[in-house]
Amino acid sequence: MARRVRGRGEWCAAFAGLLFFLPAPVWWLHLLSEAASQSRQGNEGTHDSSAVRELQKPLTGDDENDAPVGSPKVNSWAAPYRAREAQIRQLEGQHNMPQQQLQQPKSRELQKYHHHLQHELWGATVMLPVLLIVAILLISTAIGGQRPVPRSACPHDIFSVFVNALVARAGPLLPLVVLLVRSMVLPFNELSKDGVLSKDGVHLPWSYIIPIVWAIIITVRIILFKSVCRMMGDFSDHIFLISSMLAMVQMELAVIHVAKKHASKKKGAHLSAVVAWLLIGIMMYECFITARYYHTRRAVWHAVLAGMVFLPIPAWWLHHLSEAACLA
Repeated sequence: MARRVRGRGEWCAAFAGLLFFLPAPVWWLHLLSEAASQSRQGNEGTHDSSAVRELQKPLTGDDENDAPVGSPKVNSWAAPYRAREAQIRQLEGQHNMPQQQLQQPKSRELQKYHHHLQHELWGATVMLPVLLIVAILLISTAIGGQRPVPRSACPHDIFSVFVNALVARAGPLLPLVVLLVRSMVLPFNELSKDGVLSKDGVHLPWSYIIPIVWAIIITVRIILFKSVCRMMGDFSDHIFLISSMLAMVQMELAVIHVAKKHASKKKGAHLSAVVAWLLIGIMMYECFITARYYHTRRAVWHAVLAGMVFLPIPAWWLHHLSEAACLA
């Protein structure tokens, strides 16, 4: 029976790892396609500009048909100009060349801003919190000793007991504190009105997206914990819960980071960031206590591997958010 449970656990761990690593090549292909598209647009823009400059060059009079106005060859002298004017109009009609040339610098600047912002969000709001929690878990599981420790050896100070009870009883509701604070100081309607986020390409109001995604995260966590995670046998429910909570807070961190780029929103962004990182600090402390005293090392890393399922959600959100961000 133990061997069967262990076999199921290994299959579940492999499945969770597949779900985590699968978005990586998709994301890489997306970056390559964007780079190819930008290169193609740049080549087309250079070709179109050179074509217009060539067509707009004045005739030098070297043509054998060039003659003063009023000469017998007036029709043949005007023909090259009329042909060139027709070609220019044809290009303008087909490609809308003047407007495109005016919009190209702004469009390229915006694309560079989105690309740079996406990398900033990936590092500051996704990878940094994940790496901090993984480092805490590595330290806590590397400390020698029995796992789990006897109840008498567990910390019984007020702060540790309070944090453990807070995460256990109100865990999924804690990110709502960050959402409420950010909604009061940085509401989405003001972010759209003040030119922080664009409404183009957004099918739902910004304020609806985060609650809907959070409800999906909570539902997926419950389903996975009731079905797949229990098959792993030795499993840390607190670490798995914190993995889902972290994905929820990371979505708010991305909004805060985008708003912080604008000078008029820095004060509200700093206040929201303090609340978000305070909650992340509480989660880090709970991870250390849980991994050090209450669960085996195998249970901890099973939960970490299963919690990777939630990582693509903030990655998708930061891409969606960066594409809608306006220039600061």
